[in-house]
Amino acid sequence: MTLYDQWIEHGFEVEHTPGVSRSLIRVETNGDHFLLTDSGGYDIPNDDGPFRIMQLSRTGMLIDGPTNFHNRLALAAWLRRRSSIAIPTDPRM
Repeated sequence: MTLYDQWIEHGFEVEHTPGVSRSLIRVETNGDHFLLTDSGGYDIPNDDGPFRIMQLSRTGMLIDGPTNFHNRLALAAWLRRRSSIAIPTDPRM
């Protein structure tokens, strides 16, 4: 299973604006959401990164980020403190 498949399996959805960007979005139970892209901010990240993520409130206000990570472990550690879901970037899964 690819990392992309794991993100989808864990409740992330692809948001695509043709000609502009693709990202993975996860909405938490409280309405906050995470936006995950490659380091440039315009495409879905490769399996091994780099990654850029930000956390937004349900009203669209920036809570944290954008933050860049060069590997999955760093991304997993950042998400673990903020998300209510299992982290698909954790290689122990």
